Parts: sequence; C-alpha cells; structure tokens
Amino acid sequence: MKYVVTGGAGFIGSNLDNALIKDGHEVHIIDNLSSGKKENCNNRAIFHKYDISKTANNINLKEILKDVDTVFHCAARARVQPSIVDPINYEKNNSIALINVLKTCVDVSVRRFIYSASSSVYGPTDKLPSKEDDPTNPISPYAAQKYYHLNPAIMDTYKTMSSTCKCKDETISHAFPTTHVDGTARL
Repeated sequence: MKYVVTGGAGFIGSNLDNALIKDGHEVHIIDNLSSGKKENCNNRAIFHKYDISKTANNINLKEILKDVDTVFHCAARARVQPSIVDPINYEKNNSIALINVLKTCVDVSVRRFIYSASSSVYGPTDKLPSKEDDPTNPISPYAAQKYYHLNPAIMDTYKTMSSTCKCKDETISHAFPTTHVDGTARL
C-alpha cells in the first residue's frame, strides 16, 4: 500500500516510516524540516520537503496524496511553553496545516486519515496513562490545537474517517503511540 507520513522526519514519524517500510509498503514523507531531521528518514522512503501549512501549494500536495491509501498526520510544532509565547505560528503550523491536509485528502479521495494527538489535551491529571475517552482539559495553545482534531465536527466536516489502522499485528490509534520507559515508541 501507499502511505504518506506528515512530519516523517520527527521522532514519532520516523519510527512509523521504518515500521511501514519494514512491512513492505511504499512510504512518502512530507516534512518541512523545521524540527525534524532528514537523516531520521528511512532512505527507502520518498522524501518531499514541503510546508503543509501553505495553502498556495495545494496542487503539489494533491499530487503527493494522489492514490494514497492512508495519511498518518504526525506533523506539528510541539511543546507547550513555546505555543504560549508564539501562538500564531503554532496555530498556522498545527491547525491550518491539519485543515489543509484534511481538505486535500478529501479532494483526492484518500481512504484513511490517522492523526497523532498529544496527552496534553487532558491537561494536568494524576491519572496516567490517560485513555482516549477520559475528559479533556487543554490548557495551552498547543493542547487546544491538538484537541482540535478530536472534535467530531472537524471529522464530520471533511467526511474523513479517523479510526484505527492495522499495521501488521499492532494497532496505531488516532491519538497515541505507546512509549516505553526507554523512550522508544511501539507503533
């Protein structure tokens, strides 16, 4: 199958790239390299240096997403504190980029869209790990932006299914990969 991983040069995205390639899939990575590193990318993936927050380049994005089975949206400007200091840049890179990719997925009939959210949507909590159906309490611009996708109106608007996808024997959910104590992610 043909997959696209946005943010594929980052930590979560690059681990996902490797898992998909190991399973024999064609993988396209879209990343603007604002925080990810090209050397994190599997050399068997097709790399596109591209800023998904720029709507003027949608023709190029449509070309990349053509005939794609699933888009894994891992791209985001992360971290809570900088999102408070620079909320406009975070809004552009997290919310506008998300809507741009969703709209393009609909335009080219991508079958599935899987979103990587953040535990920050639950706010301060003593209950760890959080579960997807726990109450949300985003208390920073970053957390609110990551919560944005979890709003059913967003998915309904774009008629995009955001559920789970089987990647060999393990499930990748629309919210969280499992992170082990040693810092490695199970995808």
